[in-house]
Amino acid sequence: MKITFEDGSEFEFPELWIECIRIKYDLNPEEYWERVAPYIRRFWSEGKVLTKFGEEPINLAFGDQNFENEESCEPTMAWHAESCIYADLRACIMAKAMASLGGKVKVVGIGKDKVTIYTGNEKKEYDNIEDAMEDE
Repeated sequence: MKITFEDGSEFEFPELWIECIRIKYDLNPEEYWERVAPYIRRFWSEGKVLTKFGEEPINLAFGDQNFENEESCEPTMAWHAESCIYADLRACIMAKAMASLGGKVKVVGIGKDKVTIYTGNEKKEYDNIEDAMEDE
C-alpha cells in the first residue's frame, strides 16, 4: 500500500511492516492507516514525531536521523509517517528480524497499560511485567 501526501512525498508499507501490523493489530495496511492517520497528522501539525523515546520535536528527530546528510533538506510528510509507524511497530520488527536469522528471541514492548512479548510471528499480552516474566 502506497500513500501520497499533500507535499508530494510517498510512503509504501514494507512487507515486513505489513506482517507486523497483522501480528500486532490483526489489521491490513488500509485499516491500520485509517486508524493511525489522524494521530500522525496531529503530530505533524504540532511539529512532533513519535520515536522509540516517545514524542519528540520533528526538527530534533529529523536532525538525529540525517546528521550525516550533506544536503540541507526538510522533513517530508512521508518521512514523518514512516518514523511514527516504525516507532509503533518497532518491537515486532525487531522480533521478526531476529527470528529471520534463526534465533529464538523475545522482544518486550512495554506500554502504559500492558506488556507485549513478540516472538517471530506471534505476540502475547500481559497486564504487567511480573506476569509476563513469570509466564516466560
